[in-house]
Amino acid sequence: MISNAQCPDLIIPKSGKNIQAFVPQNWFIIDSAYSDFNQDKLKDVVLVLANEKENDENTQDYECNRPVIILQKTNNGYILSAMSKNAVLCKNCGGVFGEPFSRITLNENILNINHYAGSNWRWTKNLTFRFQHNTWQLIGISEDSFFNGDDCGDRG
Repeated sequence: MISNAQCPDLIIPKSGKNIQAFVPQNWFIIDSAYSDFNQDKLKDVVLVLANEKENDENTQDYECNRPVIILQKTNNGYILSAMSKNAVLCKNCGGVFGEPFSRITLNENILNINHYAGSNWRWTKNLTFRFQHNTWQLIGISEDSFFNGDDCGDRG
């Protein structure tokens, strides 16, 4: 198991000419969503990144969360609007079910991050952020769980 102290440090530039400028070496994009969150008629983008160590056979217990990068489109490229290193759970954080990250959606100024995992006890964790007053604010967390198996009953 890897502690958060062993997770790769992530340095994201404040601006860049294209989306790839915000993807550091040894990282890759696992999901993205586009919308005009600040109503300036330019398509902004949200990226979820993963480190290449996730796919390395020698690091099967890799448990570092994935960063979310929110980029605001400008006439010259993009600027960093916000970033979270903990909003998306790690690839192995879903228990037996595996990968817990489901998807991100960006509808106008609302960002949703969805997780679903578990085994007999399935669970969901969804985060909702809103761009308001020129900043991103967490406006909701919903969590649920349910038993997906069958009680043994008289079967021992």
